[in-house]
Amino acid sequence: MNPDDGDPNVSNDAVAPVLPLPFEVIDAGTSKGETLLIDSHGNNYCIKMRRDRRVYWRCCLRTASVQCKAAVIQHDNEFSVGVHQHLHAPAPQLRTVRQVILLTMRVQYTMQI
Repeated sequence: MNPDDGDPNVSNDAVAPVLPLPFEVIDAGTSKGETLLIDSHGNNYCIKMRRDRRVYWRCCLRTASVQCKAAVIQHDNEFSVGVHQHLHAPAPQLRTVRQVILLTMRVQYTMQI
């Protein structure tokens, strides 16, 4: 039935679709050379654990004052956002800075070979 038909079981409220966040996995993306996951908002995730074909990522922002519990579960090439929201604002400029640094490092590395 169409919501305009007056059916009381059908809501007239528009529901915003849940859009997936594009994620990018960056090898050697951390200062310690570990793999890093970055979402389109600029949030960074570090690997918490690997199990079978799943990778459990958690927000990299872990200091004495902020213990962000935001998480992402990767199953093959599909990403699912966890239940916890970030406790901090994203830093989208870090995504660009990291990409430039990594690209520069890759170019320098390939020039040495």
